[in-house]
Amino acid sequence: MKQTTLKPFFLAATLGCTALPLLAGSIQIKSGARATIGGGVTATSIHAEEGAFIEASGSGLSSTAVRVDGTLQVSASPKQLEIGDLTVGSTGVIDMAINGYLIPGTDYDEITVHGAITLEQGASFFISGTGALPDLGSIILLKNDGADPIIGKFQDIGEGTLLPLAESGDSAKLSYAGGDGNDLEISRRFTAFELWALQHGLTIGEYGNSSLSDDPNSDGKNNLWDFAFGKNPLASVVSSVPIYTAIKDLGDPLPAFTLTMPVRANAVWSGAGASPTLTKDSIRYTIHGDSDLQLNSQLVVDEVSPALSDGLPALDAGYVYRTFKLQDTTQSTGFLFVELEESN
Repeated sequence: MKQTTLKPFFLAATLGCTALPLLAGSIQIKSGARATIGGGVTATSIHAEEGAFIEASGSGLSSTAVRVDGTLQVSASPKQLEIGDLTVGSTGVIDMAINGYLIPGTDYDEITVHGAITLEQGASFFISGTGALPDLGSIILLKNDGADPIIGKFQDIGEGTLLPLAESGDSAKLSYAGGDGNDLEISRRFTAFELWALQHGLTIGEYGNSSLSDDPNSDGKNNLWDFAFGKNPLASVVSSVPIYTAIKDLGDPLPAFTLTMPVRANAVWSGAGASPTLTKDSIRYTIHGDSDLQLNSQLVVDEVSPALSDGLPALDAGYVYRTFKLQDTTQSTGFLFVELEESN
């Protein structure tokens, strides 16, 4: 097989031209060499060794296996690159520019991979440029043409990790399952829980401290509990249970046993029942009524409107009080309790 090698003493080399394509079985770019590869190159494989630098663009490499142990950038114009397989080694770096968000290849770099994408342990990823994303905006940087998932992850960048967008001052979260399910995507589409986590100083993403099961301040209450009730997940003191019970005269034959608590605003009520629910922002609150604490949910629970919130502490934005009662006020003994769980 024919091999083209760029050795360390080359300051730079340009491969490919519009008039005459460069044919090579494989291209080896040695440490210290810098290569600009255009659409006129036809090669079965390209390998950038550690310390080498590739700047590439065009669709002529759509069947070429590319291994990056050095640095790969997409050329300035056009800012698109099509390759076969992409493997980024432990010392490899993918550096992509974002100067806008509307048009791939014009506003931001895009690499289309027609084969497999493999990110070995230690592979690095950087974003340069001056662009920002609008709220709810997203762009695909590595377009995975097949159905196979991206194998591996970039160093210290887990699923959902928040990345700074270089000079713009904004941040966006990265996903290895973006686009149609297997593309490398950055976005500013945040769930209500992620926005809450960011507002409270948590680190979102796979390697952060913002999963629903995390307890960042070790107070015995996880993020699910704090988010559901509007508490501070980094508070220095143990959060009190924000649930208030009372015996109230609500016009029933006898005074009713009531429970009032904060929930996410606009939570959807399932209607009166033995275990009714409120659902909002991937949180399900289930209110159980029971006569003997055997968790059999024997008693019907109904909502009281308006909520009995007079004199209760003010809530953060996005939360409201809701009140519930045991429907049967003739019951001599009754209990109300709340169960929290993640809702899909």
